[in-house]
Amino acid sequence: MPAPDHAAVMPPGWPYYRLPSAYRDVLLQLALFRADRDAAARFVPEPLAPGDGTCLLATLDVPFSSSYGPFQESFLAIACQLRADACAFIPLVFLNNPRAICAGREIYGTPKVWADVTLERHRDALLGRTRLDGATLIELETRSATPIPEERLPRLFPAYRLKVIPSADGRGAAVKQLVTAAPSDARLTDPRVGSAEVRFHAAAGLDLRALQPIGAVEGFTYRMSYLEGWGEIVYDYLAEGGGAPRSG
Repeated sequence: MPAPDHAAVMPPGWPYYRLPSAYRDVLLQLALFRADRDAAARFVPEPLAPGDGTCLLATLDVPFSSSYGPFQESFLAIACQLRADACAFIPLVFLNNPRAICAGREIYGTPKVWADVTLERHRDALLGRTRLDGATLIELETRSATPIPEERLPRLFPAYRLKVIPSADGRGAAVKQLVTAAPSDARLTDPRVGSAEVRFHAAAGLDLRALQPIGAVEGFTYRMSYLEGWGEIVYDYLAEGGGAPRSG
């Protein structure tokens, strides 16, 4: 792979972020649950095929990132398929760090939005909250007490994003791609499983209440250190002749 052109970022000549970025001792809180299939399917774009409504909700506390500094983040992933292969689509990401928002949107097309995200311990539970414009949008509470092998954790990758950059003249999209990225050199510690509660609300014009879990919710926690590098374009909607898959 050729060396990245750091003049191809904004602002030119003064990169607001650099890759790879090293993350250290990130605390992750996950909930695995099933939502109404039709409600989940509304978030999944073609050529991805919606799954059975299985979703993953996460809250992260990042104490150190070499490119962005500390921040907290939450995201939603929805199980789907691409060419009959199992995968996930990430329609919503919330965090409180402008550098990470810029990099996530500009490089990977990750739909990052500024929000007040917190992850705090309350006795034997971890409580993650996401607030938009002062109103609570997401609450995730996990009680993860039983140690498990790493292989028991939910599978997060490949996870796709829809990278869309609108044309400056208002004539649709200038860039429209399906993109994936995954961490490398990951070192994971203390994976645990337990119970979880997920509560979706409506805030700032975004209503997630249709995604309320159906049935039991499984909760997980662990810590991870890793590197974040460049991603991969797997589908280009604007390629000549329409959408076309990209080779790796």
